[in-house]
Amino acid sequence: MHKRRAADQARHRVETLRDSYGPPTQHQWTPRQSETYETAVRAWRDLDRDAQTAMTVKDT
Repeated sequence: MHKRRAADQARHRVETLRDSYGPPTQHQWTPRQSETYETAVRAWRDLDRDAQTAMTVKDT
C-alpha cells in the first residue's frame, strides 16, 4: 500500500510540473526544468514498477 501511495504521489508531481511548465512540445523549457521533469518521470516510473512488483508478489 505504501509503494502504491508513493507512486501515485510521484505521478501527481509529474502532472504538477507539466501543468506548471506547459507542454514540452509547445514551450521551451529551461535545462533545469527539463532535468527536474525527467527526474520526476524516472522516479514515478521506478516507484510504479516497484508497486506493481509488490502487488504481483503478494498475489502469488
